[in-house]
Amino acid sequence: MSNRRPPSPSRRPASPYGTSPYASPYGSSPYGSPPYGSSSHSGPSHGGPGRKTPAGGGPKRPTTQALNVLLLLVTLVAGALFGWLLERLYNAVLDDWARPLLIGALFGLFALGLTLVVFALSAMTRTFEDNVVTNGGGKGSAFLCAILVCLLVFGLGALFQWLYSLDFVAGAGEPTSFVFVIDDSASMGGNDPDNRRYDAIEDVLEEKDDKFPYMVYSFGQNVVVTRDMAPKNVSGVAASDVDGSDTRIRAALTQVINDYESGLWEGGKAPRVILFTDGEASDMFGGGSGVNDLLRRYVSDGITVSTVGLGDVDELLLERIAEGTGGIFVGIERADELSEALSHASFEATRRDLVSARPACRLPGLYAVLRVLFLTGLGFLIGVCATVSCGQPNSIKMTLIWSAVTAFLGALTMEVGALLLDGWHDSLLRMIMWVLLALTVSAKSVFRRPSNVSGRNLSY
Repeated sequence: MSNRRPPSPSRRPASPYGTSPYASPYGSSPYGSPPYGSSSHSGPSHGGPGRKTPAGGGPKRPTTQALNVLLLLVTLVAGALFGWLLERLYNAVLDDWARPLLIGALFGLFALGLTLVVFALSAMTRTFEDNVVTNGGGKGSAFLCAILVCLLVFGLGALFQWLYSLDFVAGAGEPTSFVFVIDDSASMGGNDPDNRRYDAIEDVLEEKDDKFPYMVYSFGQNVVVTRDMAPKNVSGVAASDVDGSDTRIRAALTQVINDYESGLWEGGKAPRVILFTDGEASDMFGGGSGVNDLLRRYVSDGITVSTVGLGDVDELLLERIAEGTGGIFVGIERADELSEALSHASFEATRRDLVSARPACRLPGLYAVLRVLFLTGLGFLIGVCATVSCGQPNSIKMTLIWSAVTAFLGALTMEVGALLLDGWHDSLLRMIMWVLLALTVSAKSVFRRPSNVSGRNLSY
C-alpha cells in the first residue's frame, strides 16, 4: 500500500475560466447564470422562478419578435361574428332606443367582446407577459384596465352620436310649414274613392294652431295649385282640375321647387313637403335615376320631402326621394291608414347616426368630418382594449398604430361607401367596419437557445 499523497488542489491544472474545475464562461454553473431572475434556485431548472427549461439545454434568450398570426385570424372571425350579432341588435331596437344609447351600446359591447376574446387567446397560448398600462400587476389588473376602457368607449359613443345628431343650421328641425303634393291620377278613383287623402290633411293640421301655413298641389298629367300658402284658418282646398291620365311625380316635385325659388310661396325656415301617390312615376325610370340634381335643390333650399305610398308603388323611388332630402317614407295598404301615415310623414324626419347612410342635409362636409373623426376615435380606443388584452409590452406601438389605421379605414367605409357605392346596403358597410375594427396585430416573443446548446427555438 502506497503512502504517497494525492496532488494538492493548488497543484492541479488551472482552469482557463476560473478557479473552479467546472467554471464556464457563463458563470459558476456549468449551464451559466440564468438570464432571467436570480441564480439561486431549488430544482433542476436554471431559468429562474416561473421559467421552464426544456430538457437538453439551458435557458433561452429573447432575440426577436414574430407576428402573432393566430391572433390576427381569431380577431377577424370574432369581428365578423360580433358584427352579425350587433346587426340584429341594431335592427331590433332601432325604433325603441334613444339613438345615443344605441350607438354607445353597440361600440361598448363590441369593445367588451373583443377584450374577452383577446384575453382568452393570450391566456391559452401563454403569450400574455405583463400589464402594459401599469408595467406590472399581471392579468387581473390588465383586465380591469381593459374594462374601464370599454366603459369609456360606451360613454364616448353615446356622446359622439348626440353631437352628430345635432342640427348646426338655424331653423332646421321642426317644420315651419307644410306643402302637400297629392296624387289625383285616375287610379286614385279606385284606391281612394272617398277622397280620404284630403280629409287626412285636415287631421294632420289639427295639431297646429290657426296661424300655421300650408299649401296643396294636385298632380297627374299636369300639376295645379289647389290651395295657396296661407294660415290654416284662411281657406280650404279648392277642387282639383287635373288630367289623371299619368302620374308625373318628377314634374310635380319640379313645379314645387320652381315655385319656391321664384318666390310664389314662402314657408319659413324649414318647409316640409309631403308627397302622396298610389302608383309608379310615369316620368321617371329605374328607381328614380337622374333625380339627384332635383333633390339637391331641395337640400340647398332647406326643404325636406317625406313620401307616402298607397298600395303597389315604386318604394325604391319614394325612399330615395325621402332619404335624399332628410325626410321619411311611409308605406300603407289601405286608404283608412292615410291620416296616420300623413301625420307620421309630416312630423317625423330621418335621424342621423354614425353607422348608417347619412340623409341629405346642409353642411354635409361638416357631418362627414365629424363621422370620420368620431368613428376613428372609437376604433382607436377599441384597439387600446386589444393592446391591454394582449399583454405584450414590446408590441404596444405596433398594435396601436395598426388600430389607428384600421379605425380610420372603418370610418371611411361608412362615410365614402354610403356616398359613392350607391346600392350597397348599410348592413354590409357596418359589417366591413366591424371586421376592420376587430383585426388585431401583435408580436410574440421568440426565444433562442445559446449557440452551444442544441435544440429548437421556441415561441411564447
